[in-house]
Amino acid sequence: MADPDREAACTTAAGIEPTGGTDDAATKLHGVDNAIAHVLANCVKNPQAPGLLNALEHLAANRAKHEAHEAEKAERKAAHDAAKAQKHAGGPGHGKGHGSNGEHGNPHDGVHGNPHGDAGHGHGGSHGNGH
Repeated sequence: MADPDREAACTTAAGIEPTGGTDDAATKLHGVDNAIAHVLANCVKNPQAPGLLNALEHLAANRAKHEAHEAEKAERKAAHDAAKAQKHAGGPGHGKGHGSNGEHGNPHDGVHGNPHGDAGHGHGGSHGNGH
C-alpha cells in the first residue's frame, strides 16, 4: 500500500486535490494530462525518487500555462468573430448600391458633367496665354 503522505505530496505537486481513489482509468488522457497521470502513478509508487515531485510541479505549471493560452486564443477568436459579424451586419454591398428610397447612390443628384459649377468656361478660358 502507498504511503498516504507521499500520495498527498504527489497529488499536490500535480495540482490535483487528493482523493480516496482514482477514476481516471475510465477516461483516456492525452498530452500533458496523460504525462501527469503517468508521473503521478510513478511518484506514488517510488517514494525514493524525489525528482518525480519536481517533474509533477513542472507538468502542472505547463498545464496551467497551456490552459491560459487556450483561453486567450478563445477570447481572441470570439472578439474576431464578433467584429466580423458586426462588419457584415450592414447588409449586402457594404453601403453601396441602392439607398433606402430605391435610387442609386449618385452624390451629384443627377447633375452630370462639370461638378465645379463653372459652366460656360471652356477649357483654358481665363487660364491661358493672356489673349
